[in-house]
Amino acid sequence: LAADWFSYCTMKALIRRAKETSPGTGPQSKGGKEGKENLHPSDPSEDVPLPPLPTDLPRQIGSVATVRLLEAWLSAEAEAAILGNLRRRRKDFVTLRTKRTARFGGDVGPPFVPEALPGWLDELCGVVSTVGNLTPRANHVLVNHYEPGQGILPHTDGPAYSPWAAILSLGSAAVFDFWLDHAHAATGMLPALSLLLPPRSLLIFSEDAYQKHLHGLADRPCDTLEGIANSSLLTRTGSPGTMPWQRQLQADGSLRREERYSLTIRHVPTGEHANSGGYGEEAVKAAAPEDETTAG
Repeated sequence: LAADWFSYCTMKALIRRAKETSPGTGPQSKGGKEGKENLHPSDPSEDVPLPPLPTDLPRQIGSVATVRLLEAWLSAEAEAAILGNLRRRRKDFVTLRTKRTARFGGDVGPPFVPEALPGWLDELCGVVSTVGNLTPRANHVLVNHYEPGQGILPHTDGPAYSPWAAILSLGSAAVFDFWLDHAHAATGMLPALSLLLPPRSLLIFSEDAYQKHLHGLADRPCDTLEGIANSSLLTRTGSPGTMPWQRQLQADGSLRREERYSLTIRHVPTGEHANSGGYGEEAVKAAAPEDETTAG
């Protein structure tokens, strides 16, 4: 838990630092109290409602239990609507070393300070919770915007959330990896599971895959596709326009990365769920170092 908390505090400190140095987001930002960032200055009236979302059920995939994937979950129309909403909310993003990120649903804390989700994101959370049979219902979304070649180090999401996560990929395909633990990730050995995540795909992982395994996205402009658990996807054919990510395939068999957005959909325990399963506020406090600033 201490390692997970260190990763979480580092991320939180970087986001805070980026906001403090961004124009119009300091302690005196309009509409915010002293010492609080104006997290979502975008005009919600600009958001576009989503078309009907699918209710297909994800399937278990690979050798790591409780990892499920829907490789073509979202329609092209819904992807375009979500990407448009996110790009109109560019002021909500802060720039970190390896990506741009935006948080919706509130500061995880502790204590958790919830914020109302934009209507279209709340709808998305509800549908994802239903199709994934995820409880309690999702109430938090972290959006990461990756340029080609950017990624995120192996990590676990830690005790601030209920023990499951759903990741919606948009814009570009990429290879996503799972490692058994920190020691495995440090050896440089092959991951325990590698998956090709096409744009519009929905990845769900829970229990041991969430609590014990690490997950991440390597920093590289191209992904090797050797050893991915869903390699049958490479030879699959579909109707025109259903697999546009295939344009990323290179002559040498690798996959060229393009601009990618990922929406990590989770539940932050609150109220009667706050201390359930050891993943509530008390567990977070127990894992916290004495001085959070040591992580930044």
